[in-house]
Amino acid sequence: MANGNDRDDARNRTDGGTSRLFNAEPLVTLFRRLAFLFCVVALGLTIHARAQEQRGNNRPTVEVSLVSVEPRQISPGVPRGEAAAIVTVQLFHTPLATEQTVAVNVGNYSTEPAEGVVVTYEPTSRIVHLPPSPSGVVVTTFKIMKSDIGSAAKAKVVIWASATKPSSGVRVINSDPGLSNHQAVIVIERAR
Repeated sequence: MANGNDRDDARNRTDGGTSRLFNAEPLVTLFRRLAFLFCVVALGLTIHARAQEQRGNNRPTVEVSLVSVEPRQISPGVPRGEAAAIVTVQLFHTPLATEQTVAVNVGNYSTEPAEGVVVTYEPTSRIVHLPPSPSGVVVTTFKIMKSDIGSAAKAKVVIWASATKPSSGVRVINSDPGLSNHQAVIVIERAR
């Protein structure tokens, strides 16, 4: 049988024992240390990412510097196999120690009228090799093989060019096709 003292001990353990048995202080300290470590790791990753970005910004650059089209006015439709016009894209690059590559793309930026105008480029994209050299210019061309202006008598086409997919040793800058040096205009008009 339990004596009176045993009951008092049991009461003490159940009434006040929980505060003595469970001390939250070590868990709070552990969570604080984990939060601190998380902040240190996050800061380290941020510093590492910025260093990588700055290293990437030190790579040579390439950009579309000029787009032109000749002739500037054509008639819709072209005899098979002949180009109606030639689109010339000029790329400017900073000094390159090794050969690099970049994809150059052409297409319609806008047309007037907005519908019914079709221009076929050949090719629409190509890989251009940038030779090791001081700052320089590389030129590539695309053909306009055919055009259709639907029922319109005349159409205006704004052609754009862009540089994409650079090799690892070069980076593309000023890649917005809306920039004026990325565009050329051709007029397609029916013969009268």
